[in-house]
Amino acid sequence: SMGSWISTVQAEVLSIIKLIKEHPMCKDVRIALVGYRDHPPQDQMVARVMPFTTDSSTITAGVTAMYASGGGDGPECMTDGMYEAVNLDWRPSAAKAVVVITDAPPHGLPGQGGDGFPNGCPCGRHWYTQAASLREMGVTCYTVGCGLYGEVVNVYKAIAHVTRGVYVPLTETHLLVPLIIGAAEVEIDRQRVAELVLEEITSRKKEFDQLFASTTSSSSASSNNNNNNNDDVPNTTNDNEKEDAFVSALTKGLLKEKVKVRALRIEKGKMSVDFREATQDDIILALADLRRSNKITYY
Repeated sequence: SMGSWISTVQAEVLSIIKLIKEHPMCKDVRIALVGYRDHPPQDQMVARVMPFTTDSSTITAGVTAMYASGGGDGPECMTDGMYEAVNLDWRPSAAKAVVVITDAPPHGLPGQGGDGFPNGCPCGRHWYTQAASLREMGVTCYTVGCGLYGEVVNVYKAIAHVTRGVYVPLTETHLLVPLIIGAAEVEIDRQRVAELVLEEITSRKKEFDQLFASTTSSSSASSNNNNNNNDDVPNTTNDNEKEDAFVSALTKGLLKEKVKVRALRIEKGKMSVDFREATQDDIILALADLRRSNKITYY
């Protein structure tokens, strides 16, 4: 369905690849390409993947060879494309970004007349679930809309939002390279925050051991209360309350250290980078990274 946009999209993608490869901050860049169309009978190609490579010429050739075809209905199998992106061979410690360029909604979106699969993508998955998976992996999605409007735009804004990315119309793709580079800087901050969180946990291990210790009787809880002199770490037997108290205590600890992180902003078609104080969301992300990498296994 990209027939009227394909030449413009190809030119923009090739420009993005070239500018990223040339940027001094991008010393070791790997690029992959996922193309998708639709499930039969709407189209005979569902998704096609060119895996990560440092050889940008391979991806450039893949982009140049792309063409629009098929499209028996308006929506496309974008969910399959997202699923393939989730399952790429991502490097855990890299700054990770996906650029989704589309002119069509996913299947199953209400109000899209003529949807060949109105109950959702035949793959049985949901686009939001794939976006959430990318977020958990530390992948930021930048979504680019080609002539989209209404609820369809909201879908791609939601994908960008849940992965801490940005939605832009095709006319503003000049923002993508600085956004992706900015995201790499944000990723460096994220790794730095995770290191600081690990240091905070290590230095206060006794307090946090006490927080996460199982308390099976009121006497043991009372004993813990007497032994805990840190107001940041209250006693509780509820797992959710323990996690909330853990995050809150870590956040207060980093605020005392005046830890700052970068924040990307777009206003009136221009991007800027500001610094802000670390928040609980930053701590939650750091804990997820530390747990995923098994750097903390005891909380």
